[in-house]
Amino acid sequence: MMTDEGLHASAAIPGILGLRSNVWNEVHNWVDHFLLDDRIPIRTGVSFQDRFQTDYYQEFPDLSPQTLQMKGLNRSVIDTENGGRSVIRITGNVDSGASSGFPLISDAVDTYTAIPVVKDILRIDQRYAAIFQTPKLTRDIKVQGAARVNLTVMPHDKPVTLVAYLYDGNNWGNGSLLAYSVMSFQDPSLVPEDIQFDLNITSFRVAEGHRLTLAIDTVDSLYTPATIRSYDLSLATDLPVTLELPLVDP
Repeated sequence: MMTDEGLHASAAIPGILGLRSNVWNEVHNWVDHFLLDDRIPIRTGVSFQDRFQTDYYQEFPDLSPQTLQMKGLNRSVIDTENGGRSVIRITGNVDSGASSGFPLISDAVDTYTAIPVVKDILRIDQRYAAIFQTPKLTRDIKVQGAARVNLTVMPHDKPVTLVAYLYDGNNWGNGSLLAYSVMSFQDPSLVPEDIQFDLNITSFRVAEGHRLTLAIDTVDSLYTPATIRSYDLSLATDLPVTLELPLVDP
């Protein structure tokens, strides 16, 4: 099994044209091994590739789960219609500026130059996205696997799309995109829903002193929205928003 730093599968397309591609190199080796000569070596086990190196394991590595609490950066309001709970309220189906990048182009640039999608966190429009942030990390961490976000979505009367972006935030407020994922709710909900939001399987490192920043909005160019109309969306802040990370030794 191969995993990388969270790229879309389109990042492997240039390999069809003969450009360097770890994915296609592995495919060619496997085809040659099974169809031409079984003495041609192939890799087995699990590999995790980030922007700077690839780690190989014969078995899936032992993970040390860590849960981080995240603080909302948006202004909270009181939801008088739902027991007076504290919430972040945003308008859905409007682009906040958070993005997975340009389809095909951003993934190819990341693959061949190790330049990630970068966003000034303060420029993400908090009218259309909820922003959460961890405290500064007290040590370097290395994540291999799928991060999970736990949050509460308040009642809604329209279909909802949630897009989560996880950034490595430096001391200047710039965030490098680490992982992202999407979740849709086609049916209205009359009650708050506790959500476990799994991001894509990935591999990345974050340096001591950096923060992990999570942006939750409702629009991304890679995904079709659940509805074409705008809507109000509230996320609870009276319970902690947490980020679960599968860690290995750096």
